[in-house]
Amino acid sequence: MKEFSTLEFEQLKQHLEYREDKTPRNLDPFFDVKMFELEMSAVPSEIVTQAFPKSNPEKAQIIERSANDFSECVIEFFSQLENTNQQMQFRVAYEFLEAIESCIEYEQSKIWEYVPDGISFDQLYDFISCGFTYIILDESKRQCLVIHGGYCD
Repeated sequence: MKEFSTLEFEQLKQHLEYREDKTPRNLDPFFDVKMFELEMSAVPSEIVTQAFPKSNPEKAQIIERSANDFSECVIEFFSQLENTNQQMQFRVAYEFLEAIESCIEYEQSKIWEYVPDGISFDQLYDFISCGFTYIILDESKRQCLVIHGGYCD
């Protein structure tokens, strides 16, 4: 498994940086995203460990999710935006999902949610509210996107 980049991935990273800097809120959103090319099959715990070496997948829950579950999580995440109306929250969420889709076809991929336990000092347990980590695996293209986000104050 090796980390790699594409033009779409670089555009996704720019989109996430923009969201971190320009989102109106009292909490600061943050994102970390990594893309891998798989040489052979890999399980979600191996992918998380490669992306975030200080994670503890052996103590976390890794739950398979649908594309709809992932979309709902993103919508819920952006519904936390303060000083914005619901229409703007949905627009931001859908722009986020479109940026992900341009990079990896998540609707046709396998998706897992990584849920760290709160006591193992997992590097992915670093948010104060409504955080997430997802592993999105496109087996046909042998590509994987790992996205981690949350809010900090």
